[in-house]
Amino acid sequence: MFITGPGVSGKSFQSYPEATYFYNARYRFVYAPVPKSACSSLKVILYRLQLLEQSGLPVFNKRDFGGRSFHMFMDFSYTLSRKTAVEACDILRSPDIFKFTFVRHPLDRIASAYLNKFVAERYNSEQWEHTMPVLKNFFGEKVNPFSDAITFEQFVSYLTRVPDDALDKHWISQHCFLAPDIDFHIGRVEDFDVDFRKFAKRLGLPVEAIHANQTGPSRVELREEPYWNMLPDQLRKLPVLPPNRMMYSPELEQAIRRRYVVDIDRFGYSD
Repeated sequence: MFITGPGVSGKSFQSYPEATYFYNARYRFVYAPVPKSACSSLKVILYRLQLLEQSGLPVFNKRDFGGRSFHMFMDFSYTLSRKTAVEACDILRSPDIFKFTFVRHPLDRIASAYLNKFVAERYNSEQWEHTMPVLKNFFGEKVNPFSDAITFEQFVSYLTRVPDDALDKHWISQHCFLAPDIDFHIGRVEDFDVDFRKFAKRLGLPVEAIHANQTGPSRVELREEPYWNMLPDQLRKLPVLPPNRMMYSPELEQAIRRRYVVDIDRFGYSD
């Protein structure tokens, strides 16, 4: 339930989705973050905006941008969670505040989430809060994150049978993050530079678009293999991790398209 929607309950504002939205009073915008959809990149841009306006801020380097401390600092310092419910509703409903978000093709977002959380960061305990609920679904409460692992095919099977309200934020449907009665300007990760520069020009932002976690194209070409059936440690032994789309069999692609059909239709990914 969204605070800006009808039938609002008496729970604290911090428990509403809008509490995670970033607000910048100087440039008069609200950004609704969608995990695994350039979320880290946008937080870096917001951080650099604050560096221009405030002194004495914690210093984060590029290597810190994907870490928990950076995300916790940004989420605590610059979101609507610092406002009262009344103040937040006024901001969100104001026609003078530019509201925007970025979305990503579900096929790329889900594969990227798996390769990041379950493979590349498998042994990083900071990621276990995201992966353990999935692993417990397969191995029970006594799961061992060091020895127990799932393939991408198993991950997709989990997603197809678990509803959004029981999923981790990194694989919830993207439309669930957007208050339905708020008019958001939608950018797409696939067109990030073009879309963000368009937003930045409208807002008069003094920073260039960057990708905090984006890596350049790999010089290593992988041959076609059933990567969706490989366990994380098998994938980690490859010269590079497979591109997102190589993680799919035709059956898995159709399963994700059905699972995230609302996102695909709403955000124009019905190619």
